[in-house]
Amino acid sequence: MGTSTETTSLTSLKAQQKYDPALLTTELVMAMLLASSSVFLVGWNRSVVNSSANVVFPMHSTLSWALAVSGLPVGALFGAYQGGIEADMYGRRAALMKNTITYMIAGAMQALSISMTMIILSRLIVGYAVGYSLCVAPIYINEIAPPSRKGQLGTMTQFSNTVGILAADLLALDLATPWGWRFLYSVTGLVGLAQFFFSHHLLESPRYLLRKDRDSIEARDNIRKLQGFHTEKDIEGEVNRLVGEIGKKNLAAKTRGSFVEMIRDPVLRRLVICAFMLRVGKKMSGTSAVFYYSSSLFTGILENPNLATVYCGTINVLAAATGLLIMDKFARKTLVLWSIAGMMGCCFLVMTTLSGYFANYYVLFSLLLYLVFYEIGLGPIPHLIVPEMFEAEHVAIAMSGSSTIHWTSEFLIGISFPYLQLYLGAFSFLPFAVILGLVFIYLAIYLPETRDVPTSEIHAMLRKEMESKSPTNKEHAEYSSVTGPTTVLQV
Repeated sequence: MGTSTETTSLTSLKAQQKYDPALLTTELVMAMLLASSSVFLVGWNRSVVNSSANVVFPMHSTLSWALAVSGLPVGALFGAYQGGIEADMYGRRAALMKNTITYMIAGAMQALSISMTMIILSRLIVGYAVGYSLCVAPIYINEIAPPSRKGQLGTMTQFSNTVGILAADLLALDLATPWGWRFLYSVTGLVGLAQFFFSHHLLESPRYLLRKDRDSIEARDNIRKLQGFHTEKDIEGEVNRLVGEIGKKNLAAKTRGSFVEMIRDPVLRRLVICAFMLRVGKKMSGTSAVFYYSSSLFTGILENPNLATVYCGTINVLAAATGLLIMDKFARKTLVLWSIAGMMGCCFLVMTTLSGYFANYYVLFSLLLYLVFYEIGLGPIPHLIVPEMFEAEHVAIAMSGSSTIHWTSEFLIGISFPYLQLYLGAFSFLPFAVILGLVFIYLAIYLPETRDVPTSEIHAMLRKEMESKSPTNKEHAEYSSVTGPTTVLQV
């Protein structure tokens, strides 16, 4: 009986995964836009300081500005940690709404600042909101996206980030003035206010609701609104699919797992390391250096370095849009590996050009190509793949942990890149190439493919692989087959 039900469910899932424009309902589009606007503010707040450094309290010291810039990743560390906890505790919608209020407060503080001390404090608060967004929004987007659009809509996280970066660069061309900067800094609060105004369109994730209550009426109503189903049969079919993905163990537990449990389980440990390595590759590859220090990178190469920043932002958005189109057409692992390989090649081209072997404008060409490779794989996939690798009880923990690695890496690059330029000169991108090479090797060996593969099948495949290679893991697999896929033997 159970086997028959599972077969029917899989058949239904395959039928739903055919392309169907009707799946993009108005409520789904609005919910996606509201969640993505939180990530738009991630890109905006990362970029806005790059072009306003000379007009925000012009007499500020180098140290005070460095503290203002680094305040964002420092605050984001705490936001990423808290976001995972609160998304599980209060729900995805409530977590995003709380963060909207944080954005409004931080935006008002930035725009009304009367000193650098207030700027630094507001950057810490907006950093908290940024880290919170990058933890919760990808989970929410993944959970409300139709099966056939998970890759495409999941890439909205990275696309929104790049649009935020470009928007800040473009507006700064005219507004990076002694008074205009206050409007630039107020955008964060204004977007937060818009999110709050349209918050009735931000429906709670049906997957989250069903994890809490299998009979949730709200979950069924949200499924109808988000997916456009009209019959009870279709709605119950989607409920059965989601309950099957959540798993009996997770549905019964209704609790949040623990990081210690994940590390002790060999399958989850491997997936956690893969998630962390993806974030290390994403942020330690040098992209933060390009956006934080683009003006200094292009000084002496172009007459107006700020234009080079706009070029980078424009290519970034176009490449991210390309990523949206191809994400569901190619395997995740294939895209990541091609992305990393292309970025490594561009790092060496940058170093060769800076060493005098090519004309200076090849630096701009190399970095633009570097961003293209980044946006088709290593940029969007670390956000997208974590909800695909972990069951419901562990996904928020994994996202919090990987987001912490994300912001720690960004902080380290933001602090260290000026010194890399100073001491390594033309070879300042060499450390990035080395890190990319190491990440490529690890992911080529250990990263599983997740596109169109249910989480339970990924875990079963990895457990079977480990069982065949290690007697210890074989015993663990036999034990897990009795107690459940994520239960670990207490020692």
